[in-house]
Amino acid sequence: MVEKFLYLLGRLLEKSRKGEIPWQESAEDGAYQAAFPNYAVRILSRERRIAEGITHDYVLQIYSGEGKLLDEVDDEQLTEQAPRSFQGMKELHSLARGKALGVHKALDEILSALGDDNKEQAR
Repeated sequence: MVEKFLYLLGRLLEKSRKGEIPWQESAEDGAYQAAFPNYAVRILSRERRIAEGITHDYVLQIYSGEGKLLDEVDDEQLTEQAPRSFQGMKELHSLARGKALGVHKALDEILSALGDDNKEQAR
């Protein structure tokens, strides 16, 4: 099952980088979801205390159309088979957050208000 989650993570990253996944805010703080026919995917960040302070774990969840949690995997589980999974999960969470909250639109409007003619270079 982990292999399928790794493949799913890769596809979600690929499509999210292109802005093709319709990420939305979730009712849970720090969680973002995208609906697909009959299912939904959610990426979330959870704080966890460690000896050095606080760290974040990233969790990828699959929900049924009725909202039932079907399965989930966290970055530690994926990292056992793919060492760079933490970075992938972190990037996916960031991309989902940016899309759901409209960060790119906000930056474009702020740059436009500032009269920045070179905002295309910042993309």
